Amino acid sequence: MAHGLNTNAVHTWLAGGSLKRMGDATAAAGGCVPGLAFVLVELPRPALVAIAPEPQAEIRIEIQYGGLHVTLQCAARTGAVYAAQLQALADALCAA
Repeated sequence: MAHGLNTNAVHTWLAGGSLKRMGDATAAAGGCVPGLAFVLVELPRPALVAIAPEPQAEIRIEIQYGGLHVTLQCAARTGAVYAAQLQALADALCAA
């Protein structure tokens, strides 16, 4: 009832009443109507779509300190590791 269906019709379908009536129609037609059978339907396979990988974000930092030139280039996902190393290098340069 919530989906707008007649409750009696749903009970008839669930009980197979519609199938019984189809069988009666086949017998009444003198057997010239084919019985119920599964029909195989071939569907085309969906085309595979190649998905291009997302470009990886990169971090690039250039630092010049006196005659020293440091360039750091790494993938963004590994940035935390290189940030710690760069911090240690900066601390060492400032202490010198």
